[in-house]
Amino acid sequence: MKKTFQNELMAGKNKTLDKKSFALQGKIVNRTAAGKMFDIVATTTIRNLTGIYDRPAAILVQKACSFTSKIQFKAKGKVIDAKSILMIMAMGLRCGDEVTILAEGSDARQAVDTLIALIDSGFGEVTRS
Repeated sequence: MKKTFQNELMAGKNKTLDKKSFALQGKIVNRTAAGKMFDIVATTTIRNLTGIYDRPAAILVQKACSFTSKIQFKAKGKVIDAKSILMIMAMGLRCGDEVTILAEGSDARQAVDTLIALIDSGFGEVTRS
């Protein structure tokens, strides 16, 4: 029998994605609505007033590519590869949009924490509190 867990990832402004977590062989794995499994899932809000255009998208991709884990972004009902600048820019993320970061792999926790911190910093631009 599988047990459901609420996975607390980070305190503060970030919140966990509403999802089901299952215990599989002693490891908590998050399952998205599409049925894909990810080790770490966290949600934050775009704070920079100009949204995600070419410069912030390039910074996000550069950081995402520095990790070996599979990393995806979920926003506006779409799930995309976080290591693709074209996909990130095509999402048209604006100030106030919620973004969920999903990661699986050996450095998934570090990847999610780094990307959440980067988005929360506003990429060094003017931000909305």
